[in-house]
Amino acid sequence: MSTQKNFFHNTNAAAIKKKSFFTRKISAELTKIKINLIISKMATSEDYVACQPCFIKGNVTFGKGCIIHPSASIIADNGPIIIGDYNIIEERTLIQNKGVREVSGQFTEATLEIGNFNLFEIESTIEYCKIGDCNKFEHKCNIW
Repeated sequence: MSTQKNFFHNTNAAAIKKKSFFTRKISAELTKIKINLIISKMATSEDYVACQPCFIKGNVTFGKGCIIHPSASIIADNGPIIIGDYNIIEERTLIQNKGVREVSGQFTEATLEIGNFNLFEIESTIEYCKIGDCNKFEHKCNIW
C-alpha cells in the first residue's frame, strides 16, 4: 500500500511541476501581450504621453512630461490651448477653449493657457481661463 501511495504522490508532483512550468510560460506570454497592448494604446512623443482613447482636437500644445489619461478630452474650438510642463490630466477631464471673448465690442479668439505642475483629477471641467502653476483641481470641479 505504501508503494502505491508513493507512486501516486510522485506522479502528482511531476504533474504539478509540469503544470507550474506551463502556467508560468503562459503567464509570461500574457504579460508580454498586455504590455504590447498598453504600448500600442499610447501616443508618445519626447514631450508627453497620451493614453488612448483620449480626445484631442484643434490647436493644442503640450509641454514636456505631460500625461493624458484615457477618456480625457482636450478641445480647442475657438483658440489655441497651451499646456505647460509636467501636467497630469486624468480620466473624463474636459479642457475646452470656447474662448471667444468680447474685447472692445469685437469677438476675438482667446488662448487658454495652463501653467506647469498642475493636476486635473477625474471629471474636472476647465473652460476658458488662465491657470497658473502648481494647482490641484479636485474631481468633478468646474472652472469657467
